[in-house]
Amino acid sequence: FSADWYLTDQLTLTAGFRWTEEEKDFIGGASAPGYYPLRGEPWPGIFNPYEAKQKWTETTPKFDVRYQINDDVMLYGSYSEGYKNGGFGARFPVGLPDPIPSYDPEFVTNYELGMKADFCGGRMRLNAAAFMMDYEDMQVTATDPVTAANVSKANLGEATITGFEAEMTALLGDYFTLGVNLGLLDDEIDRLGTNNTLVSSGIVITPSNDLPFTPDYTLALMGKYERPLANGGNLSLRADYVVKDDFHSRIENIVETLHDDYKNLNLNVSYSTPSGSWIASLAVINATDEEYYLSTTPFAPLNYVWGMPVRPRTYQVGLQYNF
Repeated sequence: FSADWYLTDQLTLTAGFRWTEEEKDFIGGASAPGYYPLRGEPWPGIFNPYEAKQKWTETTPKFDVRYQINDDVMLYGSYSEGYKNGGFGARFPVGLPDPIPSYDPEFVTNYELGMKADFCGGRMRLNAAAFMMDYEDMQVTATDPVTAANVSKANLGEATITGFEAEMTALLGDYFTLGVNLGLLDDEIDRLGTNNTLVSSGIVITPSNDLPFTPDYTLALMGKYERPLANGGNLSLRADYVVKDDFHSRIENIVETLHDDYKNLNLNVSYSTPSGSWIASLAVINATDEEYYLSTTPFAPLNYVWGMPVRPRTYQVGLQYNF
């Protein structure tokens, strides 16, 4: 539910809330060792069956205020609360534990101040925002100390993420568009777990650890040349270049989960027919053939780490028909 109040011609207040009720059931057990049924075959008798339930009811509010300075510039501020439900562990390499490990819901309070503006008769647009997110019982992927499941969730405790984002697009001339996106992040662990401790993969997490996927900066550049042709068709050339600072993909912050800062270039050229029915395209993904991992995961029981590498330089050809 949300409602707007137009306090003046320039000032608008919005208030709303979301009511959520969720319930999760866990039903599990252990089957005959070494038996893997084929499709359509009944699962053998389950022994040591176990059932568990969780239920949550939450109301999360949102408020924002917008001030329209003129037709081209708007300032805003917002306050909102968010919620992510809890759950149970998913894998148990060392057997079904009793009780089944579970994790609590995650809560976040977000504060944001920003601006949206058009300049130069609409040929340039600038959006900027500063934000702060306060987390309580933040959920992170961690190895459960009881079950050794490396894909389990754990409640980190309290954390704060502050940041700034700016996005600018500008039409330079009649056919060329330039875009720049800048993101800055700062993350802090304020409290660990329920007893100010958290251990994952045998590693003690401390407040000096970085939160996963929080690079200090991200910079994205976009250049697009789009021009109508004499036959009525349209030619588009586009390049996207992204620079990202190093970050960890896991809370353990071991060297194997460190993703070094990288640069990525994607190129695309497309042609659409005069009617717009057909679009042919050619793309080069990871044009500079960068080598890095999209994600890495430690596996404590076997003392190794696996990861998903980015695809090498890849060429894509597309043909699209619009009915």
